[in-house]
Amino acid sequence: MSTHPAMFAPRIRREIAATLVDEWTRIEAVADEEGTGEAVAVAPPLGAALGAALGAAVGDPVGPAVAPWLGAELGTAVAPGLDVGLPGAGTLVPPPPPLHAARTRATAKTARRNGMVTPTVVVIGVNVRAWESQRPGRIDRAMDTAAFARDVPAEFNFGRDVIDALGHERRRGLLFVDAAGVRHDVAFDAIAETTRRYAGAFAELGIKQGERVVVLLPKVPAWLYAMVGLNRLGAVVVPCSEQLRAKDLAFRANHSDATTIVAHPSNRAEVDLLRSDAPGLTRYLLAGGEAAGWTALDPLIASARPTAGNPTAAGDLAYIVYTSGTTKDPKGVVHTHAYTYAKRMQAEVWLDARPDDLVWCTAGTGWAKSLWNVLLGPWSRGSAIVLDEAGFDPAKRMDLIRDLEVTVLCQAPTEYRLEAKLERLGERWKLPKLRHCVSAGEPLNPEVLVRWKEAFGLTILDGYGQTENTLLVANRPGTPVRPGSMGKPTPGHNIDVVDADGVPCEPGEVGDIGLRGDPPTLFRGYYKNEEETRATRRGEWYLTGDRAQKDDDGYFWFVGRSDDVISSGAYRIGPFEVESALLEHPAVLESAVVGSPDPDRGNIVKAFVVVRPGYEPNEALVRELQEHCKRVTAPYKYPREIEFVAELPKTRSGKIRRVELRQAELHKKGATAASGYV
Repeated sequence: MSTHPAMFAPRIRREIAATLVDEWTRIEAVADEEGTGEAVAVAPPLGAALGAALGAAVGDPVGPAVAPWLGAELGTAVAPGLDVGLPGAGTLVPPPPPLHAARTRATAKTARRNGMVTPTVVVIGVNVRAWESQRPGRIDRAMDTAAFARDVPAEFNFGRDVIDALGHERRRGLLFVDAAGVRHDVAFDAIAETTRRYAGAFAELGIKQGERVVVLLPKVPAWLYAMVGLNRLGAVVVPCSEQLRAKDLAFRANHSDATTIVAHPSNRAEVDLLRSDAPGLTRYLLAGGEAAGWTALDPLIASARPTAGNPTAAGDLAYIVYTSGTTKDPKGVVHTHAYTYAKRMQAEVWLDARPDDLVWCTAGTGWAKSLWNVLLGPWSRGSAIVLDEAGFDPAKRMDLIRDLEVTVLCQAPTEYRLEAKLERLGERWKLPKLRHCVSAGEPLNPEVLVRWKEAFGLTILDGYGQTENTLLVANRPGTPVRPGSMGKPTPGHNIDVVDADGVPCEPGEVGDIGLRGDPPTLFRGYYKNEEETRATRRGEWYLTGDRAQKDDDGYFWFVGRSDDVISSGAYRIGPFEVESALLEHPAVLESAVVGSPDPDRGNIVKAFVVVRPGYEPNEALVRELQEHCKRVTAPYKYPREIEFVAELPKTRSGKIRRVELRQAELHKKGATAASGYV
């Protein structure tokens, strides 16, 4: 049997790497306790175990042939630092600093004997240190940003390189719960075939590589299939929240230069309203139904010729994801296919997703978090995922977590907060299958962490990241959690708290969270907006817009936003969008919008309104303005509180001082973990 590296699919490489890491960690433990001599004595199982994994993965002739050599050569490499390379996969990174003198000697001896990499080792295609560094307890020796960038293949396509590899397996890849509560299991081979059919149908419609396509689908399988199908072709996907209104959608379609929109019967009427305002859209595709003026997608999928799609380079555009601005329109965040590869990092070190897991991330389909933890991350790890079409209800959600036997759970902080309020939480719901829980979007309240721990014996691990990047700072499995802390930087990301000059701050000093360098997880810029892109940089640092401080042990602690963006529940909301909506109402003369602390959502949107003469500032007008905002912009943005004022605080130049209003709310209500203190 041929042993060319190309034959090793990602699943097989994962199995080999997992076996190698388990044995390597065991040998290192012996070295720590007994010394390198004792470790050499127990090292041969490394070769045997890896040989067995090879045999099971690619055929019996391979494993036995390789195992003896591994036992003799690689099995005795007890010190960290031996890299196993794959031709064409990039330059080998240097070994990490040795932990003590005995390992220094062992590393040098091993390197001399093996010449670092011999032709036989090359066949395996596993980088020992990169995998070993990401295991719990080894995080501090994780790869740096440069190594992370080198790890990305020159060509990568999620559909071709991940989904097609998983497509050889008939095990479950998706558990879909429809709106009626009916469950549907979909195997990986069916997922691969369906996404190839979607790619074929899109190609037959004339969608080409690089073409922009708006995807406006709810939490249904068609969302996954369309996203992967377009990815296969190299089209640039513009994912949008199903809550967006015609005005929001028209802006995104026009700004991104989209030619096509893929929608659902549930939002077809809203899309019809934008037709005259988005002349660049020439294809209106409807998934799951038929309507006049629309091309029904389902019949095309059924008759389409499956295609694997087009090769895509790491630097080719993959997504334009829109995020709220502070004073202007939403910004288009550009990500490449390197990003789709790099998302496996956070799925490994934070989600801890494994092939036998059922991962449920509850994020909506229009948000970056769904790319992270619904689509790219879990499937890159070979995990099955849950997709639930129904809306959130705390008790029903707990029922599903139990009944579906979810093993890894990722929810918004607001969802955890509302579930934590349920009576007899740990008594009513027994969750023996649930082994790991994470949360992102805003910091979780310490009392929620305690409540969940008491009920289920699990610590919810907070994570911090942005649409513009990935999981940058997190509490991770195997590391001590300090309640209220953001955690520590993730592998491949040089994160620090920096001052106004870009100099790292001392422990306890408040500064801006910055990312140094250019990892593959970082966006390429804001589409058609060089000014805003440049504004994110301070010398060599990318600034996230959040402020924090570090303690003496390197844990990060959130302080607040450095701008006016509002974090509410799972959403980031720009005040400008809400203020603009309010100003369209004839009763509003001026408006200012800020985040106001809330125990459940972290913050709520609060509007301060100056009314025009002739209008009565009363409760009836509050309700009218709220309903008006829900109609003209996404409902999640509407102001839950409205306060009428005679005038707004302003600078001498006439600019509204939102910071003064925000600080007044903090003083009145008190800060929450998510609201920050500025």
